[in-house]
Order: sequence, then C-alpha cells, then structure tokens
Amino acid sequence: GCKKTVRDMKREGQAEDHCYHMKKLAPRILEINGMDPDWRHLMLMNLSINPTYYCNFACDFCYLTTEQLNDRHKITPLWLENSLQQITDKVGHVDLYGGEIGLLSPEYYYSLKKVIRNHYKGPININTNLSAFPDFFRDEDVTLSVSYDFHAREKEQHVLNNMMNANKDLSVLILASPKVLE
Repeated sequence: GCKKTVRDMKREGQAEDHCYHMKKLAPRILEINGMDPDWRHLMLMNLSINPTYYCNFACDFCYLTTEQLNDRHKITPLWLENSLQQITDKVGHVDLYGGEIGLLSPEYYYSLKKVIRNHYKGPININTNLSAFPDFFRDEDVTLSVSYDFHAREKEQHVLNNMMNANKDLSVLILASPKVLE
C-alpha cells in the first residue's frame, strides 16, 4: 500500500507526483469493491460561469470593485461555446454567478443556457442576490442559491419577500461578515 503522504514526499525530495500513487491505486480499490476499475469515467468537472460582473448591489463585503460592479460587459455565447469546447472532462455541475444573474435579459440568459445544454444536461444552479425574480428563475431545470445576509444585505426586506414568494426550494448562502455577526 501507499503510506507516504505528499508532505513526506516533499520532505524526502521525491519528484514523483502524489497523483501517480492515486492513479495506480484507484483502479485496484474500485475493483476490490466490485466497481469498474476504469475510474476515468467517474471524473466530472464543476463549472462556475460568470457571464457578467454587473450588480445592482454594492455590499461592503463584496470582493468586486465598484468599477467591476458597474461594468455591463458580458461574455458572448460564442465565447462560452468556444471555451466549453476546450473542456475534455465530463461536466458534472454548473453554477452561474456574477454580478447579478437576475438582471440579465431573458434572451441573453437563454442564449447562454442553449450553449450550456450542448455540454451539460443537469440542473443549472444560479447564485443570486434575488433582488429581481425573472421568469427564467422558475425554470424546472434551475436551482437557486440566494446570498442573503439579513440586515447586512441591501434591500433586505425586498429580497426576503422574493424568497418567500419564490415557490421553489432555495439554498441560502450567508456570509459571516462583521455586520451579520453584530
């Protein structure tokens, strides 16, 4: 068995990549457990696609600059298609985030979604501040993760109302910022 850790290998000055051990052991482990030893088909890529930085909020804890938050430039569907064609791994999950995805026009959103569907068939997760609730948020193949930080969030009551009226399951993301912890 492989008892060396990456730290041991670095300390001993071995140039051998620790991934080599896993690539060597993984098929045997899978075979012992009655699974297909060709483990490569199990590897999936998680994609996070940021089509725009534009956001209608200016949260003090945001990592984006004011200039970025006001930038209305967007990636093109052609750019996205060309980028996704470069990926050889199977796609196992897609997040759309920004900026604020809810501010995208439906035409633009659906043009991106069409490109994504050429490479991935599962649900698309949208990270949102939920200040807007466009109809495409209601699509059955869309899940929503809402960044909601209570009194630290701009338009706190409006966003809460949108959450209560969403009529679909939501994941709520809360950042432990100083304002939230007050």
